[in-house]
Formats: sequence, structure tokens, C-alpha cells
Amino acid sequence: MVAEDHEEGFLLLSTGDGRKQWLFNLIESIREFYPEAPVHVLTDAPVDVPHTLIGAGTGLDSRFYKTRLYHHSPFGRTIFLDDDTIVNGCFGMLEGLLDGWDVGMALDPFATLGLWRDNVLRNCMGHFPGWDAFVGYVDGVKEDRPFFNSGVMVWRRGEVARRLFDRWHGLWRDGGRGPDQTWLARAVLELEVEVRVLPQEMNFYPVEGHRFGHGSYPRAEEAKVIHYLSHHGKRVMEEAGRRAPFHRAYLEHVAGRG
Repeated sequence: MVAEDHEEGFLLLSTGDGRKQWLFNLIESIREFYPEAPVHVLTDAPVDVPHTLIGAGTGLDSRFYKTRLYHHSPFGRTIFLDDDTIVNGCFGMLEGLLDGWDVGMALDPFATLGLWRDNVLRNCMGHFPGWDAFVGYVDGVKEDRPFFNSGVMVWRRGEVARRLFDRWHGLWRDGGRGPDQTWLARAVLELEVEVRVLPQEMNFYPVEGHRFGHGSYPRAEEAKVIHYLSHHGKRVMEEAGRRAPFHRAYLEHVAGRG
């Protein structure tokens, strides 16, 4: 377990050279709106902020660390952001986001279990380990339950969050080590964890085709966190002109590999 050094802070996870520009964009955006906030990165290469070096892996290997984020956070209250997000405005302190809850998460583009299941049945059945079984599992629970996106999560250190992450990791590990969000949804349901649904401006999808079942949607200028959804939104990110400088520690690391 990482020692708790700060009351609140940002936890990031990034592996692979192809995602480092995104990571540096994200760190720069945090500094713009939260210049004094602690930032800790789980990364496969050195960066210019406090970090923990982890194995590089390939493909979905980073989910091993994502499902164990609780044990890597040095903060009493943590906000985790995927490396394909940017902070676009101040959203206050994490205690305010949690509003007395132990865990808060943003909705996925497919905002309910039923919408996610229907998409998998149409387009993705059999693509990843565990998805077929999870579709059957969804049929046995309420279809209108929220389906959370693991790219924007907030939690306070304590038994509720620890049990949730440990169950999430166990389900992911034993279920074929594929995408993580189905196993997160199952862990939430099995443990009956009460999760605060974060305001949609905390996970704004700039591509309109990535919004299903969200009802009213905030305007872009209201977004506090913009989520580009990896390669699906890469063009949008590039059009935004975000090109944060590469970190010196990373450049030295890359030069040393040569």
C-alpha cells in the first residue's frame, strides 16, 4: 500500500509511448486549473511529476493496475482520470464531489446496463473475454441500472472503496483479463455499493455519437472534464490543438533506450 501523503489529489495511469502526448496534455490541463494539486502517475516511463513505474505490457494489460488503483493512491480522497481526458474547468474539492458518499463515478457513453447490452448484442458479441456471460448477467438485473465509465472515478480511502476495487480486480483477473468496465459494473452490483453518479460535465464526450441514454447534455463550455475516448476521439483532440511539451524525464528515458 502506498503511504497517504496528501488529503486529496489526482491519480493518473498511462502506458505506451503512443499515449504519452495525451498524458502530458492532461497533466498540463490539471496544472492550469489546479496549480497546487498533488498529481501521481502510474506509468511505464519516467515523467516530471511524482510517479510509480509499472510494467509496460500490451493491449489491455494496464487493466491489471486500473483495477488496483485503490492500492496505488497516496491520497485520502482520490480522483482518477484516464489519460485521454483533459481538465477543462474547476470542479471544486473532491469532498464536494463525493458529497458524503464513499465512491463517485461518471456514466459511460452507454449510460445504462441495458443500453450497453444492446450495443454488445448488435456489434461486439464475443469480442472480449467475459462479455457473453455479462450480457446474460444483465438480463437478470434491472436494465436501467447505471453503467459506469472507469475513466472518471472519485473515492475516499476506506473499507467501501477497498472492497469494491478488490472485488473488481478479482472478477477481472478470473474472467479473462479483458475490458474492465463490465467487471466494475458486476462488482458494484454484487457488493451493493452505493455510487454517486457524477454530474455529466465531469465526463463530457465531445463526439455526439458517443452519447446514449443521457437525456439532457451539458454544453461544451460547461464541461469540467473532457473525455476523448481514446482513438475514437483522437481527431477531436488533435483539432483542439493540444500539444503539451514532453517531459524531460521521459525524453531522457527514450534517449537512453536508443
